[in-house]
Amino acid sequence: MNKHIKNYLNSFKFNNKYWYTLFIDGFTFLFITLLFLGLGKILEMKAYAISNGKTTEELKVLLLSGSVENSKLFLDNVKIFTFYLVIGILLALIIALLVYSLSRNIVWNKLLKRDFVRKKFWAWNGLSVLMIIILFFYLLFYKVIEIFLPLGVTMFQFIFRGLVGSILVLIFMIFLFLVNYSFVTEKKVWFSIGNAFHLIKLNWKRIWKMFILTLITWVLLRVLLYYIYIWFKIIPQELFSSVLNIIAILLFLAWLRLYLLKTISRREST
Repeated sequence: MNKHIKNYLNSFKFNNKYWYTLFIDGFTFLFITLLFLGLGKILEMKAYAISNGKTTEELKVLLLSGSVENSKLFLDNVKIFTFYLVIGILLALIIALLVYSLSRNIVWNKLLKRDFVRKKFWAWNGLSVLMIIILFFYLLFYKVIEIFLPLGVTMFQFIFRGLVGSILVLIFMIFLFLVNYSFVTEKKVWFSIGNAFHLIKLNWKRIWKMFILTLITWVLLRVLLYYIYIWFKIIPQELFSSVLNIIAILLFLAWLRLYLLKTISRREST
């Protein structure tokens, strides 16, 4: 059997590392989601308390016809709400960053059998911020690519657009995993970025084949989800379909991370 196919099939032998990292990923995603949902609910309650359930037009009429004292009180409440909004978002972003960085620290230390080092946790935060900046510019590049893609009027155009999007997402995820791998092994933030490119160059013969098999796996997973929606008559906009999609993505990414590690660690005979 071809060694690349064999390595691919062996990647589906899920071990304790897979389930452990999947649990950490799932818990992290759930925590961050609940964090922002909770913030949104608090801000919604604050806004409702200020407006007393009135619409924008009703508030305009009330302010124009009300006393100066009531208008001043309303403006003071708006200032307090703005304070809660800004501080709440900043705190939520900081907490989300800390939780995400901690989870990446735990996951990659588990995969590479490294001990948790407290001072390196803070370096993970720096790496996470750097990757967010890189992701921002990558998304700009993705939007530029989208301009030249067909709008999806026909089935072929729709599939082609989705395929290009999947390829670009997979490229970034593989790069992100290689950066994380490099950081754990080298302990340097900026060096990890360059070393990720070095690993791609060094393992190119294996990575591009792995990428093709990964893309096929992702497409098959999307097809499977599509037929599950049909069989159970699930509307794509429903909450259940969103949860199912998230679970599928988490399962896939946990598998991809381990598959990539097996690919770059496997020694290929020359």
